[in-house]
Amino acid sequence: MADVNNLMGQWNTSYQQAQYWQKGHDRVCAQLHFNICKEIGVKLDNKYWYDHVPKSVEKSHAGKVTILWNHQVRTVRTIPNNKMDIISHDIKKNMHVNKSSNS
Repeated sequence: MADVNNLMGQWNTSYQQAQYWQKGHDRVCAQLHFNICKEIGVKLDNKYWYDHVPKSVEKSHAGKVTILWNHQVRTVRTIPNNKMDIISHDIKKNMHVNKSSNS
């Protein structure tokens, strides 16, 4: 029984570390999302990045740029963890920019 408790304790610690890392990662990406939205002229609900909660889809004021948050990318083959943190699409230039730290 001691071995099971030891393993559960180690798993719990690893899980907590992963959750802590994920929370930090999400906050950094939210700041990046906030800065991109501000740069392209999206009307934001909050004045400061640390209060910012990214929406799934944001469009620039003129509608020329679309920002997607945490969307899955469709591919021909299966790719594990293929959710990009931020995808921006410039309609005028027909250009995509992907931001992700997922591997």
